[in-house]
Amino acid sequence: MNRVTSLLPAPSFDNARLLETAAKLEGKTDFGDAYFEAGLAALTRSLERDAKLSPMGRQAIYRMIIRNLCMRLRLVADQRERPQVYARPLTPPILVLGLPRAGTTFLHRLLSAMPGARPGRTWEINQPLPPTRGKDDRYRQAAKQVAMIRKLAPELDAKHRVDPDEPEECVFLLNPSFCSIAWWMIAPVYSYLDWYDEQDLGPSYHEYHAYLRALQAAEPGRFVLKAPAHTGHLAQIVSEIPDVVIVYAHRDPVTVVASVSSLFDSIFGLVTEHHDAHRTARRNLELFIRMSDRCQAARDEGLDDRVLDIHYDDLVTDPVATARQIYAHGSIPWPEDGEQALRAHLQAGRRTKSRHVYRLEDCGLSEAEVRARFGAYSARHLDR
Repeated sequence: MNRVTSLLPAPSFDNARLLETAAKLEGKTDFGDAYFEAGLAALTRSLERDAKLSPMGRQAIYRMIIRNLCMRLRLVADQRERPQVYARPLTPPILVLGLPRAGTTFLHRLLSAMPGARPGRTWEINQPLPPTRGKDDRYRQAAKQVAMIRKLAPELDAKHRVDPDEPEECVFLLNPSFCSIAWWMIAPVYSYLDWYDEQDLGPSYHEYHAYLRALQAAEPGRFVLKAPAHTGHLAQIVSEIPDVVIVYAHRDPVTVVASVSSLFDSIFGLVTEHHDAHRTARRNLELFIRMSDRCQAARDEGLDDRVLDIHYDDLVTDPVATARQIYAHGSIPWPEDGEQALRAHLQAGRRTKSRHVYRLEDCGLSEAEVRARFGAYSARHLDR
């Protein structure tokens, strides 16, 4: 596939040309607040300097950038045309955060099976608003992308199953702001990650909220959202969506780091000629510690009672009891057919589950180091 792609002209990451291409596609020029341009510049610099993209990876990420610039154009136009949509409050959503690989995907998809739940599906998280002209082929585009990923990295289904109709991480709604950790989840953009860590995500979460309002207008219901990336931004989320119901998933950090490293190895392998798995694992270790520390600081400053802590072992032992606990925490009435819906979902999942195998030593870290770095987190949340 890379051999064929290498014969095509390499797309340019020049920022002005990227903006011009998106504007031509949408027939619009208003990208909204220009704050996003700093993130776009940081991202494209890092893609050129750090990522060692393969020809196919460069083409894929170029298309992602254009798609997210188009989202900015669509949002600005839609806010002008339908202001009532963006003034309408969300039904209080449930948001699952916590360290990645802590059962967040399992819990997210479990809660999404509840009657009245409104998940954000892969195809609509990728493009929450339809194109301003031409036919709406967002689903077809997502299905094509998923099929390609499965062909190139079949092992990914065991690590994180993706499907156009499956609930997906809402962090990708931050991508059009170009101040989003999800760009790091796509390619090894080390210097972009440094830049991101110093940013105020307030404007990004304001746009994130707007995309959720647009999706709610398209299909009402109580959003069930999930993204470990939100863990370090608890204060911004509660400020933007005050009645959000927060669930924090916990798991042994040794397992978390090993599992995440295996997942990143597969994802980065899709877009790079070469990536340093040990360097990536160490950067993720530092990132997860900062995320958990910032979340705890926000809790200590007055948000502790907003957060329900869920432990991985309790979740997998009795998922239905965990769901009931979450609904009680959020003062959400339990549907009469709620347990039946969850048990049907769990039964279906048993028929399709694949096994993900991973080892911490493969990513150049030791168990002793990870346990030492997460000592305060473990003492607070795991030592029971």
